[in-house]
Amino acid sequence: MEKTMTKTQEDMINQTIYDTLYNTASMIPKNTTIEYYGQKITYKDLLKIIKKQAQSLNALGIKNNNPVLTILPNQPENWELLYATNYLGGGYAPLLPSIAPTTLEKIISDLEVKNIFIYKDFYEKYNKQLNNSSLENIILLDGTETIPLLIQKLLKLKQKLSKNDSEIKTIEEQIEYLKKQQNSIKNPKLSLYREFINAGKDRIITKAQFEPNKTAAYITTSGTTGIPKLVEQTNEAFNALALEHKLFVNLGVGDRNISIMPPSIAYGAGAAHYALTLGFNNILIPYLLTDSKTFKELWLKYKPDQFIGGPIHAELMLKTLEETEGKEHDELLRLYRNAKNIVSGGAPLKKETEEKLRKYGIKIAQGYGDTETLGGTYYNIPETYEPFSAGRPFPFVKSRVCKPGTCEEVKDGEEGELHVITPTLMKGYYKNTEATEKAILINEFGEREHPTGDIVIKKGEYIYFVDRMTSMFQRMGFNVHPSKIKEIIDKYLNVGEECAVIKVEHPDEQYVPVAFISTKRNFDILKEKILENLKQNIDELAVPYDVIEVDEIPHNAGGKVNYSKQKKLKR
Repeated sequence: MEKTMTKTQEDMINQTIYDTLYNTASMIPKNTTIEYYGQKITYKDLLKIIKKQAQSLNALGIKNNNPVLTILPNQPENWELLYATNYLGGGYAPLLPSIAPTTLEKIISDLEVKNIFIYKDFYEKYNKQLNNSSLENIILLDGTETIPLLIQKLLKLKQKLSKNDSEIKTIEEQIEYLKKQQNSIKNPKLSLYREFINAGKDRIITKAQFEPNKTAAYITTSGTTGIPKLVEQTNEAFNALALEHKLFVNLGVGDRNISIMPPSIAYGAGAAHYALTLGFNNILIPYLLTDSKTFKELWLKYKPDQFIGGPIHAELMLKTLEETEGKEHDELLRLYRNAKNIVSGGAPLKKETEEKLRKYGIKIAQGYGDTETLGGTYYNIPETYEPFSAGRPFPFVKSRVCKPGTCEEVKDGEEGELHVITPTLMKGYYKNTEATEKAILINEFGEREHPTGDIVIKKGEYIYFVDRMTSMFQRMGFNVHPSKIKEIIDKYLNVGEECAVIKVEHPDEQYVPVAFISTKRNFDILKEKILENLKQNIDELAVPYDVIEVDEIPHNAGGKVNYSKQKKLKR
């Protein structure tokens, strides 16, 4: 499957991501590129918005190599800021709103961030970290920035009437209140997004030129150890991912793409770039999609050609078919079957779910990738679909399966650790040489090779996921590390007390972390202290769904926790 790049393909990769977007926009300026709550943005308009943002970022002092931090939902401004930052040669750093406050504090310090864009409802959670940092400017958004003023007013009126609450404040009122709460003149300046845009009006700026191997974005990953790291992704990596999708996936200009993955995860950032640069019509959904009713309504309304999600969304797809009857069932089935690309990534799909969908005539395109490779190296596309597989490598990807911890290849069909060589491989972890050297090896051919830490079986071109070398799993599409949760809980336990953290199947979320504790103390008080600490030090989605008291933690003959037996204990 591996191909050699042509000169034209190399030229496409070796440019800034802004230039890649600009080239597409120049060919189809009147095409809709983003839809958001009924508001449509053409490619021509998108370039204008990005230019305005770049002017305003420059007014804030953003220039070559400066980072811009965002904590925003999947709204247009979060996509646009990637390119506006890139226009000036800066580094885009989108963060999930579930990130732990202590992690945010570390990232702001490490990157020496001066400016952050944050959704107003997340501000209170991070108030302490934001106001005791190197930040100079905090720009607040409420998700209606793209929506016309009249619709904004109607939405606010509807919200007020539905809640029957005369105390509901506008974002303007809220920001004035927040300013009064700041207790020092040294606190960062609070501004509305509208004020930010107006500050750059008519400002003269210069577009940054392409520089090889320059960081375009910092994507946060907790890594296999659970320790937060910043992955530096380059222009070349983003562009290579777009090129590979252009060559490998049956999608093109005008295809409708429902986007639910925010650019704060590699999976979402990479998908946003290739969706824009390949000319898709992208319908942005800014909320977590976890219920079958909303899932069904989105498909019936937008009739997408592509949908990128995780295992939970494949489960929702199956659920909608089982819940509906008659014409609605037939229409849903037709839409699912006719979609060009339905993706389930981030974690393996249950075999029984995939099998049931296959019986309906629906092929789910599973894939494989990690943050270090911008979310994509393998893809099980419908045209060459192989059941229960993570697919074949993208055109410019090479791989081998080795004995874990070595570069010694195993035979075809044997289990081993997946190693990949790909143009989407990260530059490295920011200011973390030791971790980078473990994640990127220089092999015998002088290539940058990435041991993924995942156990697979390779059969010909196809790989089949077996297990992670760590206990990490996904909740709602985001990484959860039981070992990290256990590490924090263990600090509260006395000698003779024990904890085990495992993933447990959940009817709505696929998997959730559950902690089991064996203790002789007052369990309720201990549980309260543990949960309070966890909420401050790990992502919200990693906080255990439940903490349960048990008489003892089961062990195997080797003295290790018997996780399979633990799951069977009465909960």
